[in-house]
Amino acid sequence: ERVAIKVVRSVGIGAQTVARFRQECRVLSRLSDPGIVRLVETGSAAGLTYLEMEYIDGRPLDAWTTEARPTADRCITMVRGILDALSHAHAAGVVHRALKPRNVVVTPEGLPKLVDFGVARLTADDGRRTGFRTETGHLVGTFAYMSPEQADGRSDRIGALSDVYQSALLLFEMLAGRLPYDTDGRSGAGLLRAVLMERRMRLEEAVPGSCPALSDLLERALSIDPDMRPASAKAFEAERAALQIA
Repeated sequence: ERVAIKVVRSVGIGAQTVARFRQECRVLSRLSDPGIVRLVETGSAAGLTYLEMEYIDGRPLDAWTTEARPTADRCITMVRGILDALSHAHAAGVVHRALKPRNVVVTPEGLPKLVDFGVARLTADDGRRTGFRTETGHLVGTFAYMSPEQADGRSDRIGALSDVYQSALLLFEMLAGRLPYDTDGRSGAGLLRAVLMERRMRLEEAVPGSCPALSDLLERALSIDPDMRPASAKAFEAERAALQIA
């Protein structure tokens, strides 16, 4: 079997790096879904800790979108697969919280696979059992794709609804070719300000002729307030399906 191997030194590197690596091992051991990279084996040898995962012969979502130039229906189908994988992860007590185009690999069959669970977190109850924590004020992720609660350093509010937000960002970007707020030439502080404070562009503004109901759904899913978003990845997909698009 062909595998991908991720390796870190067991000694001589930052404790945070080792903790994230071990967390990724714990997270992947919980998950078994066609839309999530599969864990093969973990172990240590010669001062190294390694993680073997299935090898995915595919392209990152952004590269696939640029090359394949998918229709709106195809984009929606792709995000439907992402939401299905997230529903499995959330049911297992895992929040990815780092969804961005580079962390979704599209297989030759055109199916999405979620990868890079290095900054994933377990739900609060599971976090207490494993001792894993993300302290308030510590920002993890790529600024432009952070949920508002991540950008605000509110680790107590990061959960499944953060993944709902990031899924909506992916769909908006696939359909519109841009994010719903300006990102070009902005500093990290400027991006955080955009995520936390700036009005989100409606899909109809970026793509004239878009379905108004889909635009409404994305507007809610991209809300700064998590409580305004669809209640779960499954609920997001159910609302999307009710629109009878793709």
